[in-house]
Amino acid sequence: REQMLDSLLNWSCWPGYIGHYWTPSSGSAKTRSRLELAAQQLLDFGTDCLVTLLSELDNCNILVRHLNLVAECRVQLLSLCDALDSSSNRSKGKKAKGKTPSSTTYHDSCATNLDQRLLEVRHCNEKKGQLSSLFSMCNLAKINVQGVIELREKALGDISNLTVKEITTYLTCSPAVDAMLPPFKVTCMHYFFQELFISRTKQLSQSSTSLANLELTLDEVATRVFNPVFDQWQQIFNQLFERTIPLHLVD
Repeated sequence: REQMLDSLLNWSCWPGYIGHYWTPSSGSAKTRSRLELAAQQLLDFGTDCLVTLLSELDNCNILVRHLNLVAECRVQLLSLCDALDSSSNRSKGKKAKGKTPSSTTYHDSCATNLDQRLLEVRHCNEKKGQLSSLFSMCNLAKINVQGVIELREKALGDISNLTVKEITTYLTCSPAVDAMLPPFKVTCMHYFFQELFISRTKQLSQSSTSLANLELTLDEVATRVFNPVFDQWQQIFNQLFERTIPLHLVD
């Protein structure tokens, strides 16, 4: 199947081949009988792979690596969909002039589904980056985050062999952590925020005489470290832009 997908998405003759010879009911087209048996089998295998791919794109069961492949070959994929539409319409008989088929075409459905699936993968990759930055900051602040070994590995792992349906729950976090991640990704790039984050961690560690890393759950990092630090960081920057910041904070 991998070889056929590569052929479908890269051989420019496939759309014309499907458009001319293929029909949904394989035995009905007279032009099909002109092909040798091997060519008919190739046509059937190619169209089966294409229709399966479009179905996976629709129901979110497409692998991320296949999605990346079709995204790179979007023009070819939509040309293949046009060929399916052309053949399907021809098998139903000629449409009256000026009328548009009421059902959704392969082309329109594919374009919509492809955009949606790519958006879902993009969101997953953004969350991976956010979690990776969070774990790096926790290491910098000497916070031992409890119970997230698998999540940490996922944040650094490869999603190419997962389906889009699988990645929607791949990086499951609590609402508190999910709310923290987008602003954290932005603020963690600022040195001043890093200093506030580390300072807050030291404050929480002062009550303990142990020299070990501070141990918190990811939820506790969100509520006890990030939220107070983010509020302080935001307040200071608002004062800076409003020119009401005390001079000792400027220093």
